[in-house]
Amino acid sequence: MIIDRGMQVENQMVHAALVASNAGTFEWRITDRTLKLSPGLEMLFGFPPGGFDGRIDSLLDILYPLDRDRVLEKVLNLPRDQKDIASEVRIYGSAGLRWFAWQGELQRNEYGQPGLLIGVAQEIPPLVIAERRMRAQQSLLFELLANNRIDNLPLTQGLQKITESVLKNLEVARVGIWHLSDDRKILRCLDLFTSKNEQHEQGAELFSRDYPGYFAALHESRVLAVSYAPTDYRTKELNNNYLQVLGITSMMEATLRRGGETVGVVCCEHIGPHRNWALDEQHFAASVADMVTLLMEAEESRNLLASVRHQSEHDSLTGLLDRHGLCKQLEVFGNAEPKQPFALFMLDLDQFKEINDSLGHAIGDRLLVQLAERLKASVSEQAILARMGGDEFGILFPGEFSPDEL
Repeated sequence: MIIDRGMQVENQMVHAALVASNAGTFEWRITDRTLKLSPGLEMLFGFPPGGFDGRIDSLLDILYPLDRDRVLEKVLNLPRDQKDIASEVRIYGSAGLRWFAWQGELQRNEYGQPGLLIGVAQEIPPLVIAERRMRAQQSLLFELLANNRIDNLPLTQGLQKITESVLKNLEVARVGIWHLSDDRKILRCLDLFTSKNEQHEQGAELFSRDYPGYFAALHESRVLAVSYAPTDYRTKELNNNYLQVLGITSMMEATLRRGGETVGVVCCEHIGPHRNWALDEQHFAASVADMVTLLMEAEESRNLLASVRHQSEHDSLTGLLDRHGLCKQLEVFGNAEPKQPFALFMLDLDQFKEINDSLGHAIGDRLLVQLAERLKASVSEQAILARMGGDEFGILFPGEFSPDEL
């Protein structure tokens, strides 16, 4: 009796310690698909006292979909020489997702198959989860900007890296980047990445005439954190033709801003039980939107610089290189190692001044354009054509030529 009394007291102390630390024990009979939970763990998992039916499927039903597959994979495929196992899971509750760390010992049956898993599970404090998320978010932003230098990539490649990275970080079903037309009436998809097929899509359009409330909400808010999109006043217009078709339940929209105006949106879409977006996730989405804006501005700067450079080296009338552009090409040949031989021809039009004086400059310009077209059609693709000014043209032929060829 003294021993029994001692064991009872010890069990009470263990139970009290588990309850105080938001933990509990479990016993999973894998072959029977039954699960026994301690009273404390039953309550932590969101079941009323005595309300858990003892089926493993009842617990799997409330696990985060990705975790459900991971748990089964980890337990059923544990190497034969291992028996200790540990992982984390997320469980849907009335207050949203709750994180649990669990560890246990796997016992095998006489056939070497997983038979029984006995262990303990403990809730991970929300502050720990939030800190972990923020570290991962900051690491991702740094990786994209500092290491990958996506601001130096072509816009399409940069956007694809962003959508892929954000989808994996937030563990959502779809991440899209949409741009608003100048008249603010059309949202066009610049890039959409989905977890289902891991492919990129572009070109879809949403029109303000079909979804006026949604468009208005994008102009009014920095971030739309929508827990249940089909009924939320900001997104319910999307339900019939978009949300239901794709199975989307929750959305987080971070708007792209330039000069205080909305010019687009980064859309993170969740499929499954509705999701409450944490404040750090909203801040992260806003930072991603700012990064997208940075990429767009960098692309515009590159395009503007390329346009200015092109104009500074090309003749505006014929589109050929001008004198400055041809001189730069000659510098390239002159500085090449080893030296590259070339031939340079100069030609002009006889009596071109008389044409201008008698028929007008418009006719003279048309003549120069036609001559440029004929020259381009007459020489090889390797030849470099230039209009030096007036009626003077230059043709640079790369390569070595005999006197007869010249």
